[in-house]
Amino acid sequence: MRTVVDVRLALERTHDMPGRARAFVGEHLAAVPPDVRSDVVLLTSELVTNVVIHGATPAHLHLVADGHAVRVLVHDSGAGTPVTQPADVDGVRSTGRGLVIVAAVARSWGVDESASSNGKDVWFDVDLQLA
Repeated sequence: MRTVVDVRLALERTHDMPGRARAFVGEHLAAVPPDVRSDVVLLTSELVTNVVIHGATPAHLHLVADGHAVRVLVHDSGAGTPVTQPADVDGVRSTGRGLVIVAAVARSWGVDESASSNGKDVWFDVDLQLA
């Protein structure tokens, strides 16, 4: 992929927002190899779902891609730092695995608290393995 992508999507706390974010990312990464695109779409869905469940608006998604990597950054205005949940060995918990998935699939990920105390950025990077 040689084309640079640098786009933003305003996020709302609605039940359809994760699906809208998946479609947005998939559309803008049409030139990315399908396996990489599906990983980015999955991880994006996890971060946006966290905003819908736990975050605060205003919020936005920032997608950046170049010939080497894709970065997705999701900003929300809420307080608190997301953390990975311990393993659910009993299989009882139906939520809380999103960041575990992000950590397992992404090359890197993190949480940056806003210097202005106006929320946080949760981001991940995925390498582009050109076929």
